[in-house]
Amino acid sequence: MKYLLSIFGQVKNDESGVERMAKKIVDVSDSKNVKFSYGESSSIFHFKSNEDFFKLKQFIHSVVSNECIIYMLVPYEGEISCQMPTQIFEHLFDLEDDGIGFLDNYNNVNPELQQDYDTINEVLSLTNDDYQETIIPEKALSLDEILEKISNKGIESLTKKEKQTLYKYSK
Repeated sequence: MKYLLSIFGQVKNDESGVERMAKKIVDVSDSKNVKFSYGESSSIFHFKSNEDFFKLKQFIHSVVSNECIIYMLVPYEGEISCQMPTQIFEHLFDLEDDGIGFLDNYNNVNPELQQDYDTINEVLSLTNDDYQETIIPEKALSLDEILEKISNKGIESLTKKEKQTLYKYSK
């Protein structure tokens, strides 16, 4: 499964913090390729992992919780829609290129956007460090979607919840 890890707000220790996170993410990556791009107000990481999502999210939380306030780990397959310069897109989404790679993508930020980023950073710096991890529940797959997933990826690709749904329908 491919993952995008987005970090919002300034990462503590800036560049060294971002690189330190990337090196740790390599430990759960299927290949040794972790691509990332960062700027003053955000960072994005792209990697592949077959690790169970629950274990992966715990690992990612342990890696990034000391470096930032807000992050989002999103699994995806297939195509995605995003807006970014072509050079950054090609860098981030080329997981075939070996190694940890980064690209500083905020050299020419629109001044109005930079002002917005600075405001977000200011608000985030005022927040309390006590926060609750939020998990957005997965959409339950229909029986047809589960059967299609088995056909495409095999039964071992099913989550525990999907196996329970399949068992419920088998009665």
